Amino acid sequence: RVDKAVQVRHGAKSIIPKRGKPKCTKIRHSFAKNVVVNLLLLLANRNSMLKKNDIITLEITGMTNEGNGVGRHEGITVFVPLTAVGDVIECHIVKVQESFCYGIVKSIITPSDKRCDDRCEAFTKCGGCSFRHFTYEEELRIKEDFVKSSFERIGKIFVQHEPILGADRIERYRNKAQYPVAQQDGKAVC
Repeated sequence: RVDKAVQVRHGAKSIIPKRGKPKCTKIRHSFAKNVVVNLLLLLANRNSMLKKNDIITLEITGMTNEGNGVGRHEGITVFVPLTAVGDVIECHIVKVQESFCYGIVKSIITPSDKRCDDRCEAFTKCGGCSFRHFTYEEELRIKEDFVKSSFERIGKIFVQHEPILGADRIERYRNKAQYPVAQQDGKAVC
């Protein structure tokens, strides 16, 4: 019976009349108390939540498979492109979701030792290389971690794997580029 399950679960004594609804004052009281507590917690967290256009200091602690850096600020995950693990940055929040945010680098306070100067003029424009701002060794490590975590986290498969093999040529091997093109004064411009 449902009423017995409610009585046992909540520890309330229900009086079940022959007609009408059961009188469960203790259950109503504990439910109302939980609602009030949750609302107070929500309001307390709302004051500390990030807002669009906030400027924060953020340490990048992880990477996404798209090459965006991942950091946490007051329990909220922030995704920032063109960053490396170990960077400490000044971040401009551009989009806020319920449990995560997107930001852009305003300035790099402390660069990571895994960061390198990109040697390609079109790096930030073409979309062909997501990891161009890392050293090649770091790029290989990140890609190896993606494969390993995909097997373990998604597939629940735990295997010993061989180390990733690097390319002999680390530049000029891509066969795809994406360039935004517009027409200005009758001419195509990038």
